[in-house]
Amino acid sequence: MKKNGSYFLDNKEKILKGDSQAMSKSKKNIVDPDDIIKIYGADAVRWFILSDSPPDRDIQWSDSGIQGAFKYIQKIWRVCEKIKIYKKEKEETENSFLIKTNILIKEITECIEKFHINVAVAKLYIFLNNLSEEIDKKTLNEEDIISVYKKYLIIISAFIPYIANECWEKITKENNLSSQEWPKIENTLIKKDHFDVVIQINGKKRAIINAINDESEENIFSKSLAIKNIKVILDEKNIIKKIFIKNKLLNIVTNDK
Repeated sequence: MKKNGSYFLDNKEKILKGDSQAMSKSKKNIVDPDDIIKIYGADAVRWFILSDSPPDRDIQWSDSGIQGAFKYIQKIWRVCEKIKIYKKEKEETENSFLIKTNILIKEITECIEKFHINVAVAKLYIFLNNLSEEIDKKTLNEEDIISVYKKYLIIISAFIPYIANECWEKITKENNLSSQEWPKIENTLIKKDHFDVVIQINGKKRAIINAINDESEENIFSKSLAIKNIKVILDEKNIIKKIFIKNKLLNIVTNDK
């Protein structure tokens, strides 16, 4: 039962939240990776570790985190199955998907070069979500969808090689993913009218999202929820209001600062 922001048992005893600690041998709170790998697979464990925090920080273990990583691996496979039977059904006069894809490839490449691995992982969540939505729309040509997915697989093979190779073989019928060149950035597809929008929670910078000119507050907020660290924070808070400055800023104000 929840009352005034606190949780209580049936006997009205208040539930106290303990402090979370990073894994450490001295604290004797290590999780055996062999056991976790047996349950979720090596790719899910690797993905969770990379997405959890910057490389220079300790890992903050959570069951929900590893389960989320496992679900992401499963989604990669489901998208692969969709692509195998994909057929264009509708016409659309203007589609910005290829532009967004190229921008994401540029951003992910820059994050990896700067060793901002957890930020790259967050953008790869957006990448897969965008691709899955585009498949469901059925407006792009088959060759464009396959081309984008192949670029995506080349990128994630640096993070989660097993699922990347499995999907590559299914799509291409070849076993040569490791010899593929990193996706090239097509500058002609990057419009000059895109902007970096800063995402804040209670005035504290949490992420930067690439947006097209005059993109709506609703779209920016939806994109921010696709970023793991923002979603985790907001899941535990109530949003009071949002302060939105077009092409510049979205500040999400909560009741718990």
